[in-house]
Amino acid sequence: MTDFLGSKFVDKDGKELGRDKAIDGYKLIMIVYSASWWGGCQPFKANLKNYYNTWNKDGANNLQVVIVSGDQNPEGFKSTMDDAPWVALPFGADKSQYEAKIPCTGYPTPGVINGSTGAVIIADAFGKVTEGSLQEWLDKWTNQNDIIWLILSRFFGDIEFN
Repeated sequence: MTDFLGSKFVDKDGKELGRDKAIDGYKLIMIVYSASWWGGCQPFKANLKNYYNTWNKDGANNLQVVIVSGDQNPEGFKSTMDDAPWVALPFGADKSQYEAKIPCTGYPTPGVINGSTGAVIIADAFGKVTEGSLQEWLDKWTNQNDIIWLILSRFFGDIEFN
């Protein structure tokens, strides 16, 4: 499950968002450890922003990014979220649940999970985020969901959703 993500997020303006507006309904969630003080984060986020807009064009909810900031003060956090189309864990929030699932190996560290199940698709995608990555991750998402569906139907028979 994705309960480890919590229920409070913020947007680029610092506005608090509930889980329903921030992450629910996305097929994939990319957790990105980022910090304003590390030079490599800015170019990574600039490229990611282009991909993010392409991957979610026409209202598609393919991938949501959740920033987990390594900044030591609110000003740095604000800089990290400058002009971001995605959401973040609020400044100063507990990161331990995130780190247990997607360990921070440096800045930036992007990791991708299944938005429905919380299953890790790739724990460290640094150097592997390209325009074509989304399809690879969605294929893994589909396979994971197919396996879950198979297991459920084996135990509970045919399941219909209205």
